[in-house]
Amino acid sequence: MGESRFLRVYVVPASVFLSVVFGGSYGSGREVVEYVSRFGPTGGFFALAAIVLTYGVLLSLSFELARIFRVYEYDGFFRVLLGRAGFLYEVVIIAAMILVLAVVAAAAGRVVEDHFGIASFWGRAAMLVSVVILTYYGRTIVERSMVVSVTALAIFLAVLSGWAFLEHAGEIEAAFDRGGGEQGAFLGGVTYAVANGGFIPLLLYCARGLRTRRESLTAGLVAGTAAVVPALIFHVVFMAGFPEIIEEGLPAYRIVETLTNPGLVNVYVVILFVLVCQTGVGLLQGLVERVEAISNRIRKKPLTPVMHAALSGGAVAVSVGFSEIGIVALIAAGYSILSAAFTFVYALPLVTWGVYRIVSGDRT
Repeated sequence: MGESRFLRVYVVPASVFLSVVFGGSYGSGREVVEYVSRFGPTGGFFALAAIVLTYGVLLSLSFELARIFRVYEYDGFFRVLLGRAGFLYEVVIIAAMILVLAVVAAAAGRVVEDHFGIASFWGRAAMLVSVVILTYYGRTIVERSMVVSVTALAIFLAVLSGWAFLEHAGEIEAAFDRGGGEQGAFLGGVTYAVANGGFIPLLLYCARGLRTRRESLTAGLVAGTAAVVPALIFHVVFMAGFPEIIEEGLPAYRIVETLTNPGLVNVYVVILFVLVCQTGVGLLQGLVERVEAISNRIRKKPLTPVMHAALSGGAVAVSVGFSEIGIVALIAAGYSILSAAFTFVYALPLVTWGVYRIVSGDRT
């Protein structure tokens, strides 16, 4: 608890959430295309507004409910929110985790294959090893590594956006002049945000440092806004290759390759791979916290670092198998189903019963 307020409220929650969201949702750029850019230049901004609003609400309420009831792993959180029906989230989140880890494994394999000409299997294998190593060292190293990675990401995105506006402003301006495509954008953004926001209960360990309601609300709004910045930048930059970019399997990689030089492409590949791995680590750390709570309750002792690594490695290995389906098919088929499931087991209960528990302070 010796961290400064700035780190506790502004840096750690935003870094953890952005790291998880980036690798799973922005790393390939496919999700930005599917739920933002396909609605057109101006329609994409409506989708982004919906994502910011949805993230902010879900994060703030979840952080505050966790703070009031001191529940920083999802089992305890859903005992407060759903009572005996909390197992429903367990069922959904296991399926969702496999889907998202399969997406990031597919992205890791695809970028290694496209950029280095190496079989995609080795990219997935490298991801598996990285996840096992990071989870072995526990929550502290996970959070610190995410802060470093997000800082590198911020620098890269600043360079990319500056490059795009200096060298390709004409193409971007022409795309916005054509406009159109706004219909369905706001709903698309909400669908996407709920699908991603459903993982927030896995990340509540990052809210342990929050001490007041004001800090919970601030941390949620900051984290939600920060998590959308990469999507905003990618959406605008994608307009330099719109509408052809909509058909790309790895649009973020392709636009960086097209608009910049080989040196910046190499930097992006490194950042992408690290954040793809950290998406897996961030999600699996939440699973580890859950299993650790069970271990403490039943065995009266925590899991060992080896158990942490074995649990994470097993989950990633299963997801790597599913990644063979392909990133485009996984995203197109999976996110709408996830959004519907998380709406009923998490979002709706949170904004109704969860708000009541927060306002009343009821601890029964």
